[in-house]
Amino acid sequence: MSLATIKFAAEYRKMPFSAEEIEDPNWPTKLLAVLRVAREQLSEEFIEWDTAYRWDSGNFKLPDDKELLVLLLLTRGHLWTTIRSTEKEAFYRSQVGKNVGIIARR
Repeated sequence: MSLATIKFAAEYRKMPFSAEEIEDPNWPTKLLAVLRVAREQLSEEFIEWDTAYRWDSGNFKLPDDKELLVLLLLTRGHLWTTIRSTEKEAFYRSQVGKNVGIIARR
């Protein structure tokens, strides 16, 4: 049975391991929670941290949506997050408590 996949447009500093390591099927990542939040509830520091590229300067630009999702992920004992638009909320919620694959473009 193949894992559902969460894709990232780049490798981010928040990721606890390199893209190559985090994509290793022997290092499962579990989706612990999906939180729907008003954008104004997220501090600029959190957004900065969550969207910072690992190998390039700058940050990923989040959509201007009034509400966003914060996904809580656990990889080898390391808790990390990703901020997402609400478009795929049903999909993410269907994966809570399950291991998911991670793909990060290098």
